[in-house]
Amino acid sequence: MNKNPHLTSTSHEIQLDGNAAVPAWIELVPAGHVVGRDGRPFVNDRPEDVVAFFVRSELDLVIDYEHATEKENVEGVPAAGWIKELEVRDGAIWGRVEWTPPAATRISNREFRFISPVLWHSLATKRVLGLASAALTHKPNLKMTALNSAHLSPPEEIDSKTEGTVAMKDEQRKALCQKLGLADEASDTSILGAVEGMQNAVTKAQNSALTPDPGKFVPMDTFNLMKDRAEKAENTSAEALKGDIEKAVNTAVEAGKIAPGSKEFYLKSCNSQEDLESFNTLIAGSAPAAVTTPSELDKANPDKGKAALSQDEKAVAKQLGLTDEEFLKQRG
Repeated sequence: MNKNPHLTSTSHEIQLDGNAAVPAWIELVPAGHVVGRDGRPFVNDRPEDVVAFFVRSELDLVIDYEHATEKENVEGVPAAGWIKELEVRDGAIWGRVEWTPPAATRISNREFRFISPVLWHSLATKRVLGLASAALTHKPNLKMTALNSAHLSPPEEIDSKTEGTVAMKDEQRKALCQKLGLADEASDTSILGAVEGMQNAVTKAQNSALTPDPGKFVPMDTFNLMKDRAEKAENTSAEALKGDIEKAVNTAVEAGKIAPGSKEFYLKSCNSQEDLESFNTLIAGSAPAAVTTPSELDKANPDKGKAALSQDEKAVAKQLGLTDEEFLKQRG
């Protein structure tokens, strides 16, 4: 695979002012159609796309000397400056450069007079796709000259379907590997595998959002239906319990197990099934209340002095913990 496919350089003279001041903004790519000295054309009809490509990369572009950065097996190349910003001016692409002090001095002394950008471009349409780097150069006549073929393999063709595809710089490749959690020297296969894994994860998450786990989630309509049924069942159960309580209390009153005046007390005390069961247990072991049974005192013979206790009076005395004699004494 070519290291830098579809790269082309072109040159422009660096214009100094009258005081030989080094400019901060320089023209990098002319507008429209341009034909190089060697006859090869290129077209800069989408300068905004070039600027957008630069912004997406989030990396400053290097300006070196004589395109040393683009040559293979070259390390430790000093930078002459860094392109920090791009903008479109009348269809041309201009860049704001932070020059290194040595480069600024050499430009001011006119030791270097020309800037030569390296362009990503389509072989099919000749359209400029992006900027790869730039260089200070002594070759102002090379307007569209490919980099030395001794250092680069011939560029591969790009068909219409893949136009816009470019190779990544080393810095961009390392940044991508770091984003993917891979080593800087990860292979293309590893990178593609990591990207595919991320895509699969996104697809799975999207599918999960569209089809949630029925064991954890239910549709709102189903939830509301179940809620209504539960509330109706609860209301029905409460009404049935109320009826059972009223029936049990009324039965106890009729059987003489509780006084009629205590009816409301027991109705209010029974609020649950457990309360009803406790009430039934209490009533089942209770004798009829003495106050609910005629005392038969009207049948006693006053002429016989102190009458003997009736069965009802004996029951009352027993409930009060009194002997017959004590009860008679208190009764008078």
